[in-house]
Amino acid sequence: MKLRLSPELTKKIPGITVAAVVIKNIRNERKSSMVTQLLRGACAQRKIEFKNEQKKKDILASLEKGHIGAVMLHEVQLLESKLRKISNNRELEMSNNLDGLCSYLSIKNLVPFFARDLDLVGNDLEIGLIKPKQGKHPEDFTFLPETRHMVLWLIDIGSMDKEDFIKLPDECIKAVQKYCQGVTDNIYILNADTPEADLNYISEKEQEYRKQVAEEEERKRLIELKKSEGLKDSEAEQLPDFLLAPVEIKKEPLIGEQILALLKGALESYLNESGHEGTETEKLLEIHVPNDHANGDFASGIAMKLAKKMEKTPLEVAEGIISRLPASELVDRAETAVPGFINIYLSQSFLLKELDRVIALKANYGRQTIGVGHKVAIDYSSPNIAKPLGVHHLLSTIIGQTLVSLLRFTGFEVAALNYPGDWGTQFGKLLYAYKTWGDESAVIKDPLNELLKLYVRFHDEAEKDPSFEDKGREEFRKLEEGDDDNLRLWGWMKELSIKEMERLYGILGVRFDEYLGEYMYLEPAKKIIQEGIEKGIVTEGENGAMVVKFEEDKYPPYILQKGDGTTIYATRDLASIKDRIERLKADILLYVVDVAQSLHFKQLFETANKFGYTEPEYKHVVFGRMQLPEGRMSTRKGEVILMDEVIKEAVSRSLALVAEKSGSLPLSEKEKIAQEMAISAIKYNIISQNRETNITFDWDRMLSLDGNSAPYLEYCYARANSIMRKSAGETAVTDEKNDKGRSSVKNEFQTDLFTMTESKAAESSAIGIANAGEIADIKPSLVEDPDTKPYSHPVEQALLHHLVSFPGSIVSSARDYKPNHLCTYLFDLARCFNAFYNELSVLTAGSPALKESRLKLVEATAQILKNGLTVLGISVFERM
Repeated sequence: MKLRLSPELTKKIPGITVAAVVIKNIRNERKSSMVTQLLRGACAQRKIEFKNEQKKKDILASLEKGHIGAVMLHEVQLLESKLRKISNNRELEMSNNLDGLCSYLSIKNLVPFFARDLDLVGNDLEIGLIKPKQGKHPEDFTFLPETRHMVLWLIDIGSMDKEDFIKLPDECIKAVQKYCQGVTDNIYILNADTPEADLNYISEKEQEYRKQVAEEEERKRLIELKKSEGLKDSEAEQLPDFLLAPVEIKKEPLIGEQILALLKGALESYLNESGHEGTETEKLLEIHVPNDHANGDFASGIAMKLAKKMEKTPLEVAEGIISRLPASELVDRAETAVPGFINIYLSQSFLLKELDRVIALKANYGRQTIGVGHKVAIDYSSPNIAKPLGVHHLLSTIIGQTLVSLLRFTGFEVAALNYPGDWGTQFGKLLYAYKTWGDESAVIKDPLNELLKLYVRFHDEAEKDPSFEDKGREEFRKLEEGDDDNLRLWGWMKELSIKEMERLYGILGVRFDEYLGEYMYLEPAKKIIQEGIEKGIVTEGENGAMVVKFEEDKYPPYILQKGDGTTIYATRDLASIKDRIERLKADILLYVVDVAQSLHFKQLFETANKFGYTEPEYKHVVFGRMQLPEGRMSTRKGEVILMDEVIKEAVSRSLALVAEKSGSLPLSEKEKIAQEMAISAIKYNIISQNRETNITFDWDRMLSLDGNSAPYLEYCYARANSIMRKSAGETAVTDEKNDKGRSSVKNEFQTDLFTMTESKAAESSAIGIANAGEIADIKPSLVEDPDTKPYSHPVEQALLHHLVSFPGSIVSSARDYKPNHLCTYLFDLARCFNAFYNELSVLTAGSPALKESRLKLVEATAQILKNGLTVLGISVFERM
């Protein structure tokens, strides 16, 4: 997206200067009373000035340079409109923080000013002269609570001191960041000599426009492909709609669900006819996807489970069920296999129809509706404040963010929640440490590392002198009682923490809808305890503590209040459940927390039910511990690998690899690929494993570029796109002599960043091809029978059958809260594609029909890889 000055404007006002700023990742949901006060204060100041007629004339005269005869700057008209309202004692309305801040900054500085939500802009922005319409109010700032990215610009029409004007963008940035957070990386200055700036942003509207253009181009391409087969224009135009336009996502059963329904009907019919009607089969009837396609697309072992009861062999039962399967367009055939499996094969017509759906639906293929009507509140990451994020925080953060994406892709409404630990006795210890040994300037320079040092030092001293523990508890008691000094220090530490967290979250592509710290539930927690006492749920336990006890000692007593009267995190967790049910209207509550908290969540959920919070579905999404090779991590001891260091090291290693393997790429593209590849490798290493297992941090494993890794899948996507690019360009096929005199065919130009066992790209070195960025894949000359039928080769069939399993893998991952199901699917798809690619030619296929069919397979593979990786938060590259 670009911002430019119109030629008319620079001609009419040659001295004009515009300063523009893009601010991203803003939080604009809540309305701050502080912003309201700022706006009212600026308006009140202008009202006072307007009582002096000369002052009023001077102010309005300063804006006259924005008037050129019958035309004027929209920004000047907007400012004048606001000043007239103030002069007439009319209050300026403020709908949200951004709206109020923009009005405040414009009125306070008397500068023509405008701002836009970047995602509401459909194309480039132009600043120009307008002809005001009689009785029409100028367009005002139109921010929404959902606004996340904005651009604002200030205009100097020659009425300001240049030094004063150049300071204004920084003032605007600081004001927005103070009340709405956000990050910015550049200030753009436009004038007659430099009338245009690229804002480096593509809005949602622009993305939609590009999508529409791509779909129209795709429509034309498909028609041309059909016409190349000899169809007339009118015949080509009559292609099925699902090939030519996006298809609405409808609520349809998955392939596996349809197969299960067919099998269930056949089974019931067989049981009834055999005199075994009423046999419970709901829990027994299951299907699975065989590892080998030769054993069918789906298989069931139900016959082996029923054989003994029916006094028949498993094969007899299997044959009896198969004989009663109804005819279906979905199924080609069903067969039995020793010792009694039922193997079901999908029909070719269904597979080809589904292949066309992949290409037609594009980014929407695989999107599901299983979650429609449900709202999930998912609690993840949730680190303690005042401590740097360590590598162990990656697990909850990455697994949680991936589940947010999966659930949204499957139709759930999701509230992504960060519940940082911002309360508890540890803050008493930190406050004592800061008061005793802290250096404000050192903390400001490197906040979280300095605070961690203080925290570690406190524990070192406490080991020598146990009285330090009492001193820490005393500081926390003062904090809980509202001591002004302790509250101020605590709030300062929290603000520094959140800011640093957001920086790292931005790098990782992690985004939360809300930050819900424990502090906000202090008062509700006290009410919960009182309610529990009144209902007899909460009783007194040992040493005066207030606890919840469970029937038959199912779990140990659950402490909600200590003997000294202070609440603990368990009480606040219970209060947060009530908030998520009543305010967020969530009917599914997920907690992405490590296995060490298993007992806590069992007690929490049971206690919630006792309090009557029985409507939601509760789920502790447990994951194993991340540990150093020598053992468990501990922030208290300082033995932790910082997340920031992990990211920097990963980027450094990736950049070295890209520089070595992709010498032809521009440096800027290498750096971009290295940054995204590094983050993807870290994330994929986590989500590709069963989350319930322990993970030991190890560089070789985390940044592996072979096998089931992000770079491997990214490479396959880039390879498929390379084929499609060359197809569009129709690269000519030429015969070459290699350095040993053998004749080879130079056909599909490929991306070659990583050497893989199934890839033949390494053969390129034998004929002297040096470009590793995008080189020719060398294959022996392959002469195919022009009568060969499309999709008849085993590797084509294997790829075709695997493609259609994508929606099922999406649902499996979402239902089980296990992204590794989808990772395994994508890895298997990539291996199928590489087998297909290495076995057969696409661009030099034996006939146009073969070429078209194989291009479809390539395109569908690329689309599904992109869809799957995007859902997982993994970057994709058109070339590597």
